[in-house]
Amino acid sequence: MCQGCAIFANNKKALYAKKTVSHSDGAKELRINEDKYRKFEYLWWKKELNQVHYDEVAKNILAKVDIEKATKLSSELVKKNLKSQAQLAKWLKGVPEEWDKLLDPKFKSLAMKVSPKLLTYQDKIKSFKYSDKKFNPYQATKLPPVEEIKKAIPVKVRNQVWSQVWSQVRSQVWSQVWSQVGSQVWSQVGGQVWSQVGGQVRSQVGDQVWSQVWGQVGGQVGGQVWGQVRSQVGGQVGGQVWSQVWAVSYWGIKTQLGLSIKHWFFDFLKLGIMIVFVKGKAKVFGKKGKFLGEYDIKEFK
Repeated sequence: MCQGCAIFANNKKALYAKKTVSHSDGAKELRINEDKYRKFEYLWWKKELNQVHYDEVAKNILAKVDIEKATKLSSELVKKNLKSQAQLAKWLKGVPEEWDKLLDPKFKSLAMKVSPKLLTYQDKIKSFKYSDKKFNPYQATKLPPVEEIKKAIPVKVRNQVWSQVWSQVRSQVWSQVWSQVGSQVWSQVGGQVWSQVGGQVRSQVGDQVWSQVWGQVGGQVGGQVWGQVRSQVGGQVGGQVWSQVWAVSYWGIKTQLGLSIKHWFFDFLKLGIMIVFVKGKAKVFGKKGKFLGEYDIKEFK
């Protein structure tokens, strides 16, 4: 596994990759024949310069490259280009795959130079504690008027096929969260976000609403009919419920990380309800998955 700064050296010069830790990709970046250079790794967090291990075939190919000269040139390169914190920060900005090491408290100053967001989000993730009132928006105990619900959903959305709306919402909200956090930062803190924020929100919210929604929809469709349409309707219901639950987990991430993103779904959540569209009806659920009532789907046009 490649790590650290990828360095190449022969008898005359030493070079290093600035956009990757891979020697193969680094050779392409530098436009050199890697078989004509000895390879080194500079483990910046340990301040160690190591030569890459070679098998007998590779040793024969590199026989003309003096190991002592190559090592000396590589060491001089490190001292010249990667010694100061400012130099390291400049290089690290181009190789986010190395950022996980910046989460070590001893590299806090360096991490701030590379990406302040990295530490800011890490602190917010660590401070996360699930609160039902803060991270579970489904708190309604009464059925909101249909006009109030319609007002919270844009007309262009209401004119779409309802079974597809929540899937689109899930995708759109995730796209905005990803865009604002940034792929480089997300690659390091994403796992923590999912396990400590998104995962808990999905688990808590999903457990509360799922059994209630499933039971209510199944009961109202009717025993005999339910047996016939369970597969089709069940898939539609499940897709709508979990798309909303996942979208809520993204909203939870937005809330905890303090992201300044906007989407109509976030305003809709203020109603404290989940809507499932099935068999021409808009079934509305609230606190702890309680069924609050329903409207004819035509009322939403």
